[in-house]
Amino acid sequence: EEQQTEQSTSSKISTPEEYLGFHQAQRIRWLEEAREDFQTADNLRPPGISVPSKLAYTQMELGNISEALTILTDLQSKSQKESDAAKKKGEPCRTEMERSYSAWLLYADLMLIIGHECKQWNRGIHTNENYMFRRWLRKYSTAFDWQERRFQALCMALEAAAG
Repeated sequence: EEQQTEQSTSSKISTPEEYLGFHQAQRIRWLEEAREDFQTADNLRPPGISVPSKLAYTQMELGNISEALTILTDLQSKSQKESDAAKKKGEPCRTEMERSYSAWLLYADLMLIIGHECKQWNRGIHTNENYMFRRWLRKYSTAFDWQERRFQALCMALEAAAG
């Protein structure tokens, strides 16, 4: 079956543009499948932050910025609650989110993407097609301090990496 797919694919593609289009479509299809798998895994509420982080990354790759923001904000809130609960008990411990430099770098990347989209929106350039994110931009694009949040995320990533 794989050989048949390969033969039918090679016969359909004759130009570099078709080749590029085919692989971009395959990448989007793979990302959508990955998103569905990560969402299914996330619904099982696994311990840790790896599954939600991978889901957020996949959402970012697909251009679903508001969904990625929701996932990472929820992770951050959960981490803060865990940290506060540990402090109340007198147990100084760092949560998995606080220890994960990759999660903070992902959040910083998201802030950069949001900052770009906010600037574009404020200039009157409305290229994002995601309805939920457009609603978010309409409401928050002028007031959202993405630079401060990006800086904080980068500091948290450095702190996590330093241990």
